[in-house]
Amino acid sequence: SGINAEYGCLGVSEVGGGSDVAALKTHARLDGDEWVINGGKMWTTNGAQADWMCLLANTDCSTDVHRNKSLFCVPMKTPGVVVHRLIEKLGMHASDTTETTFEDVRIPKHYLVGEEGKGFIYQMQQFQNERIYIAAGGNSSVGPGDGGHYRVHFTTPSFWQINS
Repeated sequence: SGINAEYGCLGVSEVGGGSDVAALKTHARLDGDEWVINGGKMWTTNGAQADWMCLLANTDCSTDVHRNKSLFCVPMKTPGVVVHRLIEKLGMHASDTTETTFEDVRIPKHYLVGEEGKGFIYQMQQFQNERIYIAAGGNSSVGPGDGGHYRVHFTTPSFWQINS
């Protein structure tokens, strides 16, 4: 069976790991035809609203920290997934931020994304794209569809003006 869901979130950051993705502690082990996930994620954007999470977890602790991680699609209503709290933040109030834990969460084997052990690489590739979109979002008030009017930020021409 597949995941019939509309909204997703990303489960990467953990308490104690900060922005060091290689240091994460959440782990998943294969038990027959299911993955069993234990651990926790912190600062998950849209965690309280999401139908599923793209979760990064360790799957093989006997190898290098950059080759022992895998990505999984985890439905948020799966038994053992607990969204503990909303985290207050200074900005971006249109989206929530949560702490989530996973206690013996069982998902089908085929909810693995891509190949086992390649999750770190997949996640770094996704972060590169995300950072480009976020950077471009800083100039979202200008662009080709604004009728040719451009705005200058901090006395520097905007991205769209330079690349038009």
